[in-house]
Amino acid sequence: MINRKSIEFYTLSWEREKKLWQDCIFVFDTSALLDFYYYSDEIRSSIFKEIFPKLIDRLWIPHRVEYEYLKNREKTILKPINNYNRLLERDNNNNDSGNLEKIKQSITNIRRILASEMSAIDGQVKTLRESTSKKDKHPYLEDVSLVQNFQEIVGDFQNSIKTRLEEFNLELDRFNTSLEEEVLKKKNIIQVMHENDSVLEEFSKFFQVGEPYSYDKLMQIVKEGELRYSSKIPPGYKDKNEKEGISIYGDLIIWKQIIDYVQENKKPIILIIDDQKEDWWNKKTTEMPREDLINEFYTITGMEFWMYTLPNFIFKAQQILSITVDSNVLETVKEIEKKAIIEKQREVSENQEAIITFLSNLYKSKAEAIIEKQQEVNENQEALITFLSNLYKSKAEAIIEKQQEVNENQEALITFLSNSYKSKAEAIIEKQQEVNENEEAITTFLLEKAIKRRDLDLIEYIKWLKKYGLL
Repeated sequence: MINRKSIEFYTLSWEREKKLWQDCIFVFDTSALLDFYYYSDEIRSSIFKEIFPKLIDRLWIPHRVEYEYLKNREKTILKPINNYNRLLERDNNNNDSGNLEKIKQSITNIRRILASEMSAIDGQVKTLRESTSKKDKHPYLEDVSLVQNFQEIVGDFQNSIKTRLEEFNLELDRFNTSLEEEVLKKKNIIQVMHENDSVLEEFSKFFQVGEPYSYDKLMQIVKEGELRYSSKIPPGYKDKNEKEGISIYGDLIIWKQIIDYVQENKKPIILIIDDQKEDWWNKKTTEMPREDLINEFYTITGMEFWMYTLPNFIFKAQQILSITVDSNVLETVKEIEKKAIIEKQREVSENQEAIITFLSNLYKSKAEAIIEKQQEVNENQEALITFLSNLYKSKAEAIIEKQQEVNENQEALITFLSNSYKSKAEAIIEKQQEVNENEEAITTFLLEKAIKRRDLDLIEYIKWLKKYGLL
């Protein structure tokens, strides 16, 4: 059978809440303690005089919370000084800073723009007057006073603006002086708080502190934390990328010390915590703890567990303890809570911007180094190409020169051979001519002999030899 009441274990009815307040121990996280420094004296007084006295012996903090609180206390006290300084001076890491400086810069810009535009108006009015005052050409205006009167109006307008700007500058100087005096007063109050911490004194009156863990115990929690964080088991896994060393597991150490305290004292717990990350709170609301935490706490201790933000704690105290807290105080507390969330988000954004800037510069440097290296490679390649070009150019020129020498030698050889064979040919021709002449002489001699002897056979024989080129 489905037990519908089992889900009620993860919610808190009004009746259960009132009963829980009767017997529970109120545990304050580091974030809640440090937020006291952002409250006015009036709000702190309401808590220290109206609420805490009704919870005597029921206010407790783990030893880890005491350590984190004392470690960050001075920095938290002095932190508002920077906020006051940003009213007067510009902070490059905060776009909302330097309000007064930006106002002064805007006035300077207005003066510069006005001077330029007024000069332009004067020039246009002067041109208008000159171009309409000549009777012998168009455009010509009969009523000369029309432009003159307007020119006077422009002059009065310019003078009135100058006067108003001067008056505004005087008021700005007075405001600047008053603001600096007020900022100085606030900074002095903060310094007094730093030197004489009344909040720490009040905490010392009301809070009991748990025992510290040994180093071996801390190392055991670190090992467990590695496993829990890898599976996103709360609390504390959101600190994995934001902190370092044992501080990464600070929330888990606090959680373990609370559980150990409850196992010994057998009391339910209401944790007051202003850390609004999802590793503590239900993802949909900061009015309900993570179900994982409720279940783990009850499984180990057999006791109930719930959580409030500090503003909700004050509001619930007014209801359940029947005390009177000024409504303005409650509104102020809630407003401070909203500002704290915005401030935290701004810090996260600034850290992200710082990381982005760092990575951009890092990769920019690497890119520049790569480009520079590439340029060196290109230059080396160009030098190599030039070297090889010159090398092969020299070799090519040497080859061409050698070829020219060969060609010249060939031409000389051809000329030599030509001349040599020409002479031989001429000698052969000449010899042939001599042979021919001798043959003709012999032929003629034989033919004459044959004719004289009337040797017809010899004559025919000689003719036959000639016919066939044999003679």
